[in-house]
Amino acid sequence: MYRNAILLLHGFNSAQGAKKEAISQWLQRKHLDHSFGLIAPELPISPTKAISDIEDILKLVQGKLYVIGTSLGGFYANYIRAKYPDIKCAVHAINPSWEPSKTLQRVANTEVTNYKTGAISFFSESYITDLAEMENELQKGLKNYTGTAYYLHIGIQDELLAFDSLFEFLKQHNISHQKYEYPTNHRFEMMPEMLEVFEAKMLD
Repeated sequence: MYRNAILLLHGFNSAQGAKKEAISQWLQRKHLDHSFGLIAPELPISPTKAISDIEDILKLVQGKLYVIGTSLGGFYANYIRAKYPDIKCAVHAINPSWEPSKTLQRVANTEVTNYKTGAISFFSESYITDLAEMENELQKGLKNYTGTAYYLHIGIQDELLAFDSLFEFLKQHNISHQKYEYPTNHRFEMMPEMLEVFEAKMLD
């Protein structure tokens, strides 16, 4: 069990790496490593299994929960927050995917090699269907979203994802959020700057 926790969710077909290390070092530097557990799971490629793993983790956190999700992990973070509005957590989504059923269609029914581990997995067409269903649930949930702890960290040089549809949706439905922009790409190599914002919002 964790009294307080930071949950880090990595992107599609990836694994934990530099961002986990940056957060771990930040926790130590700020003397928060005894107050917050860092939970950084290796998520399965199946979206439904990934969400199931995340749901199991949520049951282990008793106090404050901060979710940091990158790319597809950012989509999962937003999905969890929308699905479980009673869970008191803050979401920090980094270059979040908004419609992964569209952006990942290019790899449907193919073998994909994990960017970091080299492991090979089969990305089934059924996963696209699962993601589309999650997108519908996410959007329905966000329309009723009343929390304010919803932060979006956007690399303005992102070469893989566009965020126009996401921000159009948030504006259209008047969903509370705060956006921060960084001069970086999809890999988002500006964690120190992001963590400055993260720390400031912890103190709000």
